[in-house]
Amino acid sequence: MMSDELAIGLTAAGLLASKDILNKLLGPTADYLGEDMRDLVKRSRENIGRILSAACRKLGHAMDQPGQVNPRILKHVVDEGRFIEDELASEYFGGLLASARCADGRDDSLLPKLNLVKSMPTCHLRLHFAIYDLVARLPYGRDTHEHPALWLGLTLTITGQDLLQTMKIKGQSPEHQIHEAVRGLIDTELVEPQYAFHIGEVHESAGEAAPAGGGLVVRPNKKGAGLFLGVLGYRSLTPDLITSVVVDGQISKSVRKAIPKPIRVTHDHVPVVNRVENTLDDVECKVDELKDEIDDLKGRLDEGKTEA
Repeated sequence: MMSDELAIGLTAAGLLASKDILNKLLGPTADYLGEDMRDLVKRSRENIGRILSAACRKLGHAMDQPGQVNPRILKHVVDEGRFIEDELASEYFGGLLASARCADGRDDSLLPKLNLVKSMPTCHLRLHFAIYDLVARLPYGRDTHEHPALWLGLTLTITGQDLLQTMKIKGQSPEHQIHEAVRGLIDTELVEPQYAFHIGEVHESAGEAAPAGGGLVVRPNKKGAGLFLGVLGYRSLTPDLITSVVVDGQISKSVRKAIPKPIRVTHDHVPVVNRVENTLDDVECKVDELKDEIDDLKGRLDEGKTEA
């Protein structure tokens, strides 16, 4: 727990009243302001070590090839990583660290993704992982001219029960927290804004109909897929190759065990081009129907004039 000397120092700085108040405020996190710097260094090293282990596991045999990580990338990982205790968050940082490794260490292009992950609560990371883990298992291949990218027109439907089991949110109102996570992924553009959510008393939709029996309908996208591939440590793969990767080999067994895959999941993949064509076909049918009705009306009018 927190030392008396540190508590006195904080009190003298006008931060808090006493050691007891600090312990009540911070709880076990107060250990980071512990009895001496050795405890803080030890705990930080353990957290960073978990991230480095994840990075090494994702790189695999590529570790034997010459390479280095840009210092700016390393700084962001170390600064944030010292305080990361959630294992999935460690996987995210470890994967991006592995993805940042290049021949000359000059590439710092992954900084936006690191900053994005730094800004995401654990619940948001968990939902992002669950969604794109499902996408990676879909039976689609790389996009071509004839077959647009798989996330275009793709929707996933996850039942409410499966979503609650996958997210494993403790405390009150898990449905509210999951809904906030959905909104968070939309705000960060990691999924498309069209969705439907209905679990318990919480329901909201935008461009999609809520599934029968409740659950989540969501549209994955290129940005979300790209982040997921970076988390897996795949530096050179484009997002459309997400269904070609092996997820389980890049994620620790403990994380895989902690995040059970949703079972009752359905997907719909109607390319946008096809949707537009279908819409045009519907419009043409309506126009033809109106023409028939107009012709019929004209015929009746002509018959009325003849009788008159």
